[in-house]
Amino acid sequence: MNAIRGLIIKDVLQLKSYWKSLVLILAIFIFSAIPQDDNQGGVAIMLPIMMALGFGMFSIASFNYDESSKADRYILTMPVNRKNIVLAKYILTFCATAIGTVVGAITSLIIWMISQNAQLNANELLLGAFGGMFGIGLIQSIQIPCIYKMGSEKGRIFAILIAMVAGIFAGSVAFVTVDSGVEVPTNFNVALLSLIMGIAIIIIYFISYLISCRIFERKEV
Repeated sequence: MNAIRGLIIKDVLQLKSYWKSLVLILAIFIFSAIPQDDNQGGVAIMLPIMMALGFGMFSIASFNYDESSKADRYILTMPVNRKNIVLAKYILTFCATAIGTVVGAITSLIIWMISQNAQLNANELLLGAFGGMFGIGLIQSIQIPCIYKMGSEKGRIFAILIAMVAGIFAGSVAFVTVDSGVEVPTNFNVALLSLIMGIAIIIIYFISYLISCRIFERKEV
């Protein structure tokens, strides 16, 4: 476990040059989520999805550093196996996405408390948070094996396409839940749906992890 923790710390330190860009992106997300009138009261609900996307893309950037510096070749000379390397990437990606979701949810609550125009529904926020994390987790579970298979160069192109799909998905969710007046499920149904999506997220990441391990075991570094 110490080896995996060390790999995660290595990735976080490598990504320190991205922090300013990440903060700028998050600031733009927050500003765009501040409602200007009553008709935009539900926009803040999208923050958990946008934040999760930003943090998730931030963690994926660690693959670029490893490939350009041939880090895996050096790491494998130490008492670390390939499964440890893959597992560290997945833990970093999952934690970054989860942190982004939590930060987005907390920020949405703050906007709701300080803005007179915000009309935040707790059930909608919870569904948006778990639904966004599920959607982004599904995208990442496809993206990471593709990076291991094709390399980070093609993975960057794939990441742009992923971001576009995520944006369309997020926009569609916002239109359906906010503009069309779809009835929000009861507290029990929301809790049940959140639990199902939470379990599904773990299963999706685990299956993706097994696929990535199989690809990386056969790959020359």
